[in-house]
Order: sequence, then structure tokens, then C-alpha cells
Amino acid sequence: MNPLPALRLAVCALSCFVFTGRSAPITYPNQAYSFSGESFSLVPGAFNVKAVAIEGDTVLAVTRDGRVVGSWLPEDILEQLTNAVAVGLNYTMGAVLTADGRVIEFGRGPMQPPGLTNVIAIDVSGQFNDDDLDYKLAVTSDGWVVVWGYFVYPPSAEVPGVITAAGGWTYVVALKNDGTVVQWGFDQVPETVEGLSNVVAVAAGGTHSVALKADGTVVAWGENFFDQLDVPAGLSNVVAITASEYHTLALKSDGTLVAWGQMYFGDDPTPPANLSNVIAIASSGTRNVAISALPVPSPITYPNQAYTFSGGTFAPVPGFTNIKAFAVEGDKVLAVTQDGVVIGSGGAAVGQVSNAVSVGLSYVQAGALTADGTVIDLEEFPRWEQPPDLTNMIVLDVAGQYGDDDLDYKLAITRDGQVVTWGHFGFPPSAEVPGVITAAGGWSHIVALKGDGTVMQWDLDNEPAPVAGLSSVVAVAAGGTHSVALKADGTVVAWGENYFGQLNVPEGLSNVVAIAAAEYHSLALKRDGTLAAWGQDYYGGSVTPPASLSNVIAIAASGTMNLALVSIPPVRVTLAIAANASSLGQLTISLSGEPNKVYEIESSVDLLNWRFLQYVTNETGTASFEVGNTNATRQFFRAK
Repeated sequence: MNPLPALRLAVCALSCFVFTGRSAPITYPNQAYSFSGESFSLVPGAFNVKAVAIEGDTVLAVTRDGRVVGSWLPEDILEQLTNAVAVGLNYTMGAVLTADGRVIEFGRGPMQPPGLTNVIAIDVSGQFNDDDLDYKLAVTSDGWVVVWGYFVYPPSAEVPGVITAAGGWTYVVALKNDGTVVQWGFDQVPETVEGLSNVVAVAAGGTHSVALKADGTVVAWGENFFDQLDVPAGLSNVVAITASEYHTLALKSDGTLVAWGQMYFGDDPTPPANLSNVIAIASSGTRNVAISALPVPSPITYPNQAYTFSGGTFAPVPGFTNIKAFAVEGDKVLAVTQDGVVIGSGGAAVGQVSNAVSVGLSYVQAGALTADGTVIDLEEFPRWEQPPDLTNMIVLDVAGQYGDDDLDYKLAITRDGQVVTWGHFGFPPSAEVPGVITAAGGWSHIVALKGDGTVMQWDLDNEPAPVAGLSSVVAVAAGGTHSVALKADGTVVAWGENYFGQLNVPEGLSNVVAIAAAEYHSLALKRDGTLAAWGQDYYGGSVTPPASLSNVIAIAASGTMNLALVSIPPVRVTLAIAANASSLGQLTISLSGEPNKVYEIESSVDLLNWRFLQYVTNETGTASFEVGNTNATRQFFRAK
């Protein structure tokens, strides 16, 4: 197909829907930023989003839970937009695509053709300050690209196998499921773009088109008045593209951006060098937008070892290795092993649980959450029965006061946004919190985190209400009478009562990836595996974590004792074995490993079947110990 002629070089700012090719799935939490040149700024409310569209200074985004956020639409309309998967936007109109294949329109302009259903992709095309060529397009699952607009626009067309499409000023470019591309304009029928194959994404600028190929390279064709076809030499590893009037933006697999052409006012489109971890993009003539992944805690790694600590001392919890979740209450510890078994003192199995994902613990109560959404009481005689038909749970917490069961209770979150509570005497009521993803219980209050990064709180006498001024939150924790929030930027906010310094977040605390709270203190895990704490313990003692406790990957807190899960890195461990001449049947083994690490010593006679002998640890990383061995010359030993 011949390149399309330049029909209009008018004032314009084309908006483009996010088209991604081989990019990784959207990760949470994330934040949308708008940018032009070297400057970029956070888009208010665009947190935990999965799709975005931009037109100049206006941004619309779809949140993780299918809502639409943005400043262009009134709150009452935004509240009605649910179940969304994509958005499109131009100067005069916009549209939302829902998960069930419907297109919801807003703004000025004609309405969609009747009977438009089973839509799988949308785009909204147009010109800034000029609605002559404004139009929308929708791709249906039965192979149609349906177009409707203001005055003049490309015709609808049947394109068998079409999976997505994008609209320029006067033409449409569409991608088929066989990796080929078709294009057509006002007076044309769809024709295959010659020489293009293995394409995974397409984008449309004003009068130019762009294709992303499966090998991560980019091809552009059409008009080139402003260098919009000058793909940088050697550009590779591209995973997403977007185009506007006179420029194109590409996202690389390392989360960085590349652009070429020029912005509407002739500015350089080069993206900010310090905008990183980008996972999705959209563009307009004057401003672009990027969704950037935000730091999250590292996943639990194996092998690992749990340690209890209070003040400056810590000790390994026997049998608590290779675990993925845990809880602590004073001297009691519960954990979930890598394979879903709940274990207690000495590593012994607790209850008949084989598919647990988390546990909760208070002074008198304990519970486990299973992978199928069931809450299981772990006491032999539960003090209260959980509500009937409690299913589809995604989070469990067990709250209480040390040494006193008056305020002990459990809470669970359902997949449909219910926070269900049940307990002994007085406890906060159950509540419906749409979009809730996690919650924590204090003595008499609950703090809940929603998928949009906002926080709700309520207590015995007050209904759920937003915590004013809090946004972009990724985790919450509840102490006795205080609450703590971890923000996406790695900072911590605390509110509530402050009798014991539990609100005195250390000045300059940053790079935090996890938080925990107990009666009168809070605990923070930093990205470098070290800990920070403030407040005091239940007896008024110091909560300063041990300085030598490092490589921490998860934390839990109680009034008198805390818990840390430490990653045991894959290090070379040397075992030196020597027979004791003075003690027949004994071996002395010298271990050289990492300081303050717990190692399991095992023995075998055939290098296939190994049996546990003992745990060994030492502050310096070296230790010597004796093991009984009645057949020393026919044994093998290893440390892990």
C-alpha cells in the first residue's frame, strides 16, 4: 500500500490508547506519570492502574479493580464506570471498554452504532482544538473494525482475524492475528501493508504508522515532515509503542523510553532520563504518559530461617526454615512452610492443614488461611465460632491484647469486598469496603487498604471512613491504638495515639518495603534487609532491632517479641571433618559459612538419602562441633 498523503497539517494533539506487544503484565503497585521533555509529574489518583490514555494535560486511567480515574470527568460519572479494561481519549470525546465487550462513551460527539457488542479493543482519534476529524473505532471479536465520528472519518471495515487497531487523522491501521497489518483511509478499502510480518503491535500518528515486530524492532511508514519515520538506528528490545501527531514513543524491555520526531510545538520528544521501571505508555501531541512499576518487597526466597528478637538480641526459631508466612505473639510462633503446612513449637505440624498460605495469632487465638479461601481455627476449643459460609477469603488477621482476651477477634477479607469480623466481647463490626485488598486489626479499630492506594479505618463506634490525606499506600499495619501506612515511595506514615512514641517515625526513614505494628511500637523492613523500629515494647523496653540481624525478607511484630525471616544466601559452605582419636565413634566437624546464619547439618551413607543431625550457627561464620558416628569412614556430611 502506498504511503498516505499529508491531508492536514493543522493544530492537533492526537491521543493514543496503550497498545502493548510483548511487554510484561502490568505489575502492582504502580504509578502513572505525565511527561514532556525532561520534566515529569505524578498523575493524581492514577495509582495501581492497568491502562491509560492522554490528551494534552488530561489523563484517564483504569485502576486495578476496573474503575476509571481522571480529572476530565465529574466524580458522579467516574463512580458509574466499573469493570473497565481500557480507555481512549481525544480533545472532545472519550470512551471506556468494559470487560464484557461494551463501549461507554462520554464527552461531545455522535454515539456509537446500535448493536455494538463483543468489542475487544478501542481507540479514540482526533485533533486538538479541532473536531472535524474526531472519531472512535472499535474492534469486535467477529472481525470488524467499526468506525463512527463527527464529520469525516475512515469507513468501517471487515478485517478477518483483526485483534487491534489504531486511528490516525484520516486512516486506520489494523493488526491481524497472523502478524500482518492492513491499512485504509477515506476512500480506500483495507489493504495489506507490504513487507510487514511478525508484527505484535501497531500505533497511528497524525499521518504516519508504526509497527512493533516480534523481534523487538520497530518499523514506521507514512509522512516524514517532522522525522517521525526516523527510527533510531539499532533500536531493539522494544516491548510497546505509541504514536501521536509528529512523534513516536517506544518502551524497551529494561523499562526505559526512546522517542523520535517532534512534539506538536516543535519540542524535542526525548523522554526524561530518570523516568524508569516503565511498564506501559501512551502519547499525545504535547504530553505523554507512562505507568511505572514501584518498588515492592522481594519475594520470599528459599532457604530461609526465622529469628525471634527483642531489643538487641535475637535467636533462631528451631525448625522454622523454608517458610513463606508467619505470626508471633510473645513466645508463641506459627509459620507456614514452603509446601503449605502450618508448624508451631520445634517445627511440629499444627492442625490438619496442608494448603495454608498465611496464619494469624493472638494471645488466645490462632487461625490459618488456605489457598482455597477457607479460614481454619487452629485452637482445640475455639472461643468463638466463625460466621457460617465464610468462603472466598483473601486475607486473615488475628488481633488481640497481650495477656487479655477482652478484645481478641479475627477478621477476614472476602473477594467481593467484605471485611468480616468475629470475636470474644467488643470488636469492630464487619463492613463492606469495595476494592479492599488487605486489612489489619488493632485493639478496637481496623485499618483497611484499597486497591487504589487509599486507606479506610473504623472502630467500635464509627463506620468506615477514608483516612484524609493518604494516597499511594501499598501496605497497612495496626498497633494497639495506632495505625501505620507504607507509601509507594518507600516512606512511612503513622497516626493515632502516641503515648509511647509509636507515631515517632524516624526522620529520613526511606526505602521501606514492609511494615508491622504491635501494641506500642512499629517495625519497618528496609530494602537493604535491615530493620528500623520506634515506640516501646509492652513492658516499656527498647524496640531497637539487633544491628547484626541482616538479609531480612519479612517481619512480624507482637507486644513483647518480634519475628524476622532471614534469607540464607547460596554461599559456599566448607566442612572439614577429622576423626577424634580420644573418642571412638565421634567426629569433629568444622564449618565455615556466613556469620549469624543457621545451617542444617545432615548425613548420608549413599548420597541419596539424607538425615538431619543438628543446627549450627556462629556469629563469626565458623564453628566446630562433634557428631556421633558409629561408622565414620562410611558417612557423608553436608550443610545447608
